[in-house]
Amino acid sequence: MTTLTYPMLYIRMVTFGELPMKKLCILLLGSLFVLLALVFIIVPGPSIVFLLAALVCFSMYYPRARTWLKKVQSIFTKACYKLDRLK
Repeated sequence: MTTLTYPMLYIRMVTFGELPMKKLCILLLGSLFVLLALVFIIVPGPSIVFLLAALVCFSMYYPRARTWLKKVQSIFTKACYKLDRLK
């Protein structure tokens, strides 16, 4: 356990090896979303939603995932504009 000292405040960071517990939980959640997306690719379901959720989780710690998330967001924005013009 690592102790951070602030004036009159002691905060303990829970770590799992070298990873802070928050980062570990977010990465596990992102991995779970990827697995659910793979399952829903085979079984009809909302696989795109789970892939987007996984990208959001991974983009918190990995810059490459952040660039992919920006690309996907721009693709979906353009698709929404095209669908709005069809009406």
